[in-house]
Amino acid sequence: VGAFVGQYTLLAARKVGVTGRVAAFEPVPATYRILIEHLLLNDFLDRVDVWPIAVGHTNDFVRVYFQSHDPVRGHNSTNPSCFSEKCLTENLTSRMVPCVALGPFLDGIGIKPDVIKIDIEGAEIEALQSLQHILQGDVTIFCELHPHLWDEAEVQSSILQELMKKTGRCIVTLDGAPWSNYRHEPVILRKRSENRIHSN
Repeated sequence: VGAFVGQYTLLAARKVGVTGRVAAFEPVPATYRILIEHLLLNDFLDRVDVWPIAVGHTNDFVRVYFQSHDPVRGHNSTNPSCFSEKCLTENLTSRMVPCVALGPFLDGIGIKPDVIKIDIEGAEIEALQSLQHILQGDVTIFCELHPHLWDEAEVQSSILQELMKKTGRCIVTLDGAPWSNYRHEPVILRKRSENRIHSN
């Protein structure tokens, strides 16, 4: 989710092989086209479904922001706060794109994911809210958290922590340490059962 130009999509496609399936979501037209080109170059379109849509907690239309002169800069977002620096506001443009609630959408296309990667520049909590029933399963979730971009960081953090409590998960960094609130970093939303230490 937030496939961008396909770095992780290509890794996932190689990992699942010809019998697996990858769903990639990238709503910005320019980066969507580059993503398709990369999949074609690697002959992976047979195992990757690419959707030019945004992901949130409801089915709707949302405005996505990106830099028209440099769409691969890495700051495409539905959150305009992502572009607060002057160097990023130049040539900033936007367009309305379809947005889907991720959990029901995956159910509808028949995908029961083993792994989900989310990096959507501050809109991650909205996407996670639609995944509650999936989070209760054994899926592995990698997510880039951007608390500095959340409209109300304290409120959004409490929503995230409550979601983790309901789904039996906790937030840890990639090296397994507990996530410190308000730090921007990639994390794993780990099942609490995986944190238990067994002793003999």
